[in-house]
Amino acid sequence: MGQYLIVANQTLGGAELEREVQQRIEGGESRFYVVVPATPTHHKTKAWGGGFDDDSSETDKAHDVAEGRLGQMIDKLKSLGA
Repeated sequence: MGQYLIVANQTLGGAELEREVQQRIEGGESRFYVVVPATPTHHKTKAWGGGFDDDSSETDKAHDVAEGRLGQMIDKLKSLGA
């Protein structure tokens, strides 16, 4: 069985990723693990250092966006036969 790790944020759900996933499914039994980083939802003027500067509202927004993208990808994987 092929096991694949997908780590994506903005490219999640794109046509290129979908083609790659479909090829692996067609190649035999496959298991997919998906990680969606919770990145800031807006660009800050200073360089983002990996944290949210104790801004819980920004943390919550980033988590919500990542969770939504993850749900969409799980649905897409199921529709492709994964």
